Amino acid sequence: MRLITVVPTLILIFGIASATDNLMFARLTAFITCNGQPWDANVEIMAAGDYETDHDHLAIVVPQNGKFDSVISRTNNPIYFLRVHSKCSKCPPIDSTFVRSNQQHWNWLTAVNNPVNLGIFETGRC
Repeated sequence: MRLITVVPTLILIFGIASATDNLMFARLTAFITCNGQPWDANVEIMAAGDYETDHDHLAIVVPQNGKFDSVISRTNNPIYFLRVHSKCSKCPPIDSTFVRSNQQHWNWLTAVNNPVNLGIFETGRC
C-alpha cells in the first residue's frame, strides 16, 4: 500500500520540479552493436557547443546488451548528442544526430513518454 502512495507522490514532485525556468528534459534511446551483435560500449552524453572544445561532457553510460535509455535535463535549451566509444574495432567514436530543443520537453513525464530514438550505432564498421 505504501508503494501506491509513493509513486504518485514522486510523479507529482517531478512534475512540479519540471516547471522550473528553462529546465528541459529529453529521453534518449539507442542501440549499440558490433558486427550486428548487441555491444556494451561507453556512451557519452554531450551538450553541443559551437566547437569541439566547447562541448560539455555530461555523463558516460555503459548500456546493457547494447540498449541505451536515459533521461537527461539541462537549462537554457541545450542541444544534446551521444558519442559512442567502442573497442569493437579501430573505428573512431561515433556521434549521433543532434537532439534539438523541439525534441525536448518542459515536463519530465512527457519526456519519458516521448523518447527520442537515435537509432542503431554499428561500431564494427567505419
